[in-house]
Parts: sequence; structure tokens; C-alpha cells
Amino acid sequence: MSDEVKADVDSQSDEINQRDEKSEELIRKLPVNDDEENELELLTPNGRETPSATSYSDIIIHKLVEGDFDLDKNYIIQKPKNLAKLFSILNKMSSSLQAEILSVLIGIMRKSERNLLACIDANIYYKLFELLNDIDDIVADLLVDILTVLTSLTINVNELKVLLRYLKTDNNVW
Repeated sequence: MSDEVKADVDSQSDEINQRDEKSEELIRKLPVNDDEENELELLTPNGRETPSATSYSDIIIHKLVEGDFDLDKNYIIQKPKNLAKLFSILNKMSSSLQAEILSVLIGIMRKSERNLLACIDANIYYKLFELLNDIDDIVADLLVDILTVLTSLTINVNELKVLLRYLKTDNNVW
């Protein structure tokens, strides 16, 4: 390889590493509730820009697909462990951010069976059930949509038992 190509590859990998570090820092600073959502500073050279819920969701979705997310070209979940981490921190996010992320996740799950298999590999069934008790109704509906999409591919007996336990009524209320 020529020196110019090596330098170009090195500079691109440095940029990717810096972007990953900034993304991880932003994820650590996710808003806990809707009021804090617009108060966090984005890590920019001038420090003046404020991220929106959309930029946080973009960062998280980019982490799932290991690159720039595009619903037509780059939508395959590359690391199921990132998906497991997402569901472990989901209840710490604002409800609008949760809804944004889950809506995109439902879309990419429906788009590819490979994404469904990644979700199953990440063992998110039980995490979804844990979150159902502690989350807003709108977000809970999205979690139920995710469960519906997952169970359309496969569900084992233990997961079915847990699902049926959650479907029990209490005074005619689910």
C-alpha cells in the first residue's frame, strides 16, 4: 500500500475510535427523565450544542448495527450484547427516548430474521418482562409489540410460561 492510503486508513480509524468514545460518553450521560433531556451538553469542540432525544437514539442504534444506521442499507444488529445492554439501561431513560428507540428497534426486527435471531441470542425476553412492570403505558405497548415480533419466530416453553404469567388478570385488568 502507498503511504497516502495508509495515512488515509489510519485517519479514518482514528476518527471512528474518537466517535465511539464520544458515543459511549453520551450513553453514560443519558437523561433520567424528560426534564433533563435537553439540559445535557453534547461533546462538541465548542460545547454549545445540546443534543435531542433523536441524537441519543441515533447513537444507541448506531451502536447496535456497529456503524451508521440506515433502514435500507445498514440495519443488521451486529452485536447482540449491545442489545442486552440497551435493555438493562432502558428504564433509566426518559419515556420519549425509550419510545423512539423501541420504535426503531421494532422496525429493524421486522425487517430481518437475522435481527430477530440476534434479539433471541441477547436473551431479551426476561428483560422485557422485568421492564413491563416499571414502565409507562405507551412504552409498555411497544415492549408488547417487541414480544409479539419475537414470538412470531420462536418461543420456548419457559418463555411461554413467563408470558402466560404476565397475561393473568387482576380484577379484570391485565
